[in-house]
Amino acid sequence: QLAEQGERCFVVIPHFFGPSASLAGDIIPQLQLLKQKYPDLDASVAPPLICRCPMLFPSPKHYGDDIIRDIIHDRIRTTAETHSLSKYAVVLVDHGSPQPAVARVRNYVADTLGPLVLASDAVAFAQCCMERREGAEYDFNGVLLEKVLEEEAFVNTDVI
Repeated sequence: QLAEQGERCFVVIPHFFGPSASLAGDIIPQLQLLKQKYPDLDASVAPPLICRCPMLFPSPKHYGDDIIRDIIHDRIRTTAETHSLSKYAVVLVDHGSPQPAVARVRNYVADTLGPLVLASDAVAFAQCCMERREGAEYDFNGVLLEKVLEEEAFVNTDVI
């Protein structure tokens, strides 16, 4: 709509934690179609919220890693305070993806978030996905949320 109204400069900011297939499969093709319709369109796609691409952000520091971890940690603390939770368990959950790179982002955030959470009032920390495809080739997604919630550390405990 904005392109039809004369706007020509856009930056698409994907709110994905990693390199989701939606970027290459949906968003970029849509931009290419718009560029065909509007040849003077200046449109680009920003990196996802966490970008571990060494071509864009050389190791060991990657874009967004600590920011997202700190936001999640702050939300955990706020939730615990709001609900007066003195002891609780924390589960970092993503949707699940057919892309190993997306799972690696969750794993990285979990590896850096877990110690922070466990240093506070959390009695347990786990990472998992809500759903995943069948087959060993998708084992990189890890365990399902329903299985984590059956583990002893998460039963009869407030879970954030």
